[in-house]
Amino acid sequence: ATMRRVSDGRRKGSPSSGYVHDVSFSNENFSTHATPFFSKWTYDDVKWGMDGIVLQGQNFVGMAGAIQRCDDEEGVEGGALPPRYDVREAYPQCSAKIYDSGNCSSSYAIAAASSLSSRFCIADVGKYGGLQLSPQQIVACDKKSQGCQGGAVDSVWSYIQRRGLYPEECVPFAGAKKVACKTDCPESRKLKALSHCVMGGEKAIKREIYNRGPVVAPVYVKDDFLVYGKGIYSPTD
Repeated sequence: ATMRRVSDGRRKGSPSSGYVHDVSFSNENFSTHATPFFSKWTYDDVKWGMDGIVLQGQNFVGMAGAIQRCDDEEGVEGGALPPRYDVREAYPQCSAKIYDSGNCSSSYAIAAASSLSSRFCIADVGKYGGLQLSPQQIVACDKKSQGCQGGAVDSVWSYIQRRGLYPEECVPFAGAKKVACKTDCPESRKLKALSHCVMGGEKAIKREIYNRGPVVAPVYVKDDFLVYGKGIYSPTD
């Protein structure tokens, strides 16, 4: 998932135990705890790290240059869906790497590279088992993105389709600002997305995940996400 912080950003201190207590009482969907990762961060630090993720096309479709909607027929093929499905359990060789991006707003790149890696792997486990494509290439090389200050979760797919991605070992993840766009790997190491589209409807999205693997979706979060523990996240008022 890709994250975008939508809070007003007025707090200057770091998340406190008092804030954890307040959120715990105002939301029954998820539990909270103080996260050591953010202990030395101010709210301004977090705002810089999360505000950069954007949806260039708002709803992705219906305007010039926006991503095309997927063919409805692609979302209905196959039999009945199982009541529960976890691609990590079905294809453990295709589980995406978990990155520590620090204060580099790169989730737009990580989500795209990781989902495409898993989809290649699921299509041919023997050939692409363990594949991890490089999100750092997107952060450093995609001129339509803003590096560690964020990027568009929709337009990044145009870059992947046009230019392709190197494996992680060719352009290792840095999680830092102003890293040069370079690699010693040949162009032949790149893999490309042949096409991309927006799929609408819960059932169609479930079907796509079941048939072909992970998809990318934006998640809107507020300040309370900083103290998320476990459960189903839904923003507090």
